[in-house]
Amino acid sequence: MTDTTNTVGSFSARAQVYDQYRWPFDEKIVSRILGRLHRPEQAVCADIGSGTGMLAHLFVDKVSSIYCIEPSEEMRRLAVSRLNAFPAFIDISGFSNDTGLADACVDVILVGRALHWFDIQSSKREFKRISRAPHWLAIVRTPCTDTELMSSLDALSTQNVGVDLAQKTRRIADVENKYFTGTGYETFAFPGVVVETWEEFFNRISSFSYAPRPGSVLYPRFREALLGIFKSRSQEGKIIIPMKTEVLLGKLS
Repeated sequence: MTDTTNTVGSFSARAQVYDQYRWPFDEKIVSRILGRLHRPEQAVCADIGSGTGMLAHLFVDKVSSIYCIEPSEEMRRLAVSRLNAFPAFIDISGFSNDTGLADACVDVILVGRALHWFDIQSSKREFKRISRAPHWLAIVRTPCTDTELMSSLDALSTQNVGVDLAQKTRRIADVENKYFTGTGYETFAFPGVVVETWEEFFNRISSFSYAPRPGSVLYPRFREALLGIFKSRSQEGKIIIPMKTEVLLGKLS
């Protein structure tokens, strides 16, 4: 992540909920990404904005080393708990534009859900500095593919239910293709389905930075609005949500 107090604070307070309720990445992305490298088992990766280690966990036993760069102490604590048994895991307190890594030491850079927090220009410079030519970058995300559900969630994204609209706008900004050279990247995806209880649905959405925190005067209103969406779409106490693990893989511009 980029060095801002607000960024780190947004997720330090939600780390446990984030780790427990965010959707997992599909493990099939690993072979597609590492397949671009000459000797994947000897590869050195850097997971920038690595959070609680959810993305790194897929790679840590398949590469030589993986640097997990994350500024939030709470996030890193959970990542260490998850990954410390793996010799390849290297925990680093750092930011997207100040990783602390040496020049040209990384074969591929991985970025998951933290991308929207990065300052594009300074982060690109840092990515180019720490990566070896041809400067591979893999951006990984897990979007919901149910347009009707997304429309319902977007409709409640108003200040009267406690949603931070500035954070919401930043989260959905289309910044991915600003990291690559022209059309010099490929996009691939693996579809999936998630089944959530009310607790899982609510806590996952509550883990987003734009959601009001417990104790906020608007938190009950936010919860009530989400409960209305859940009840309208659930059956026998569960909601089925189509999603995908999507990867943008290419060379840094």
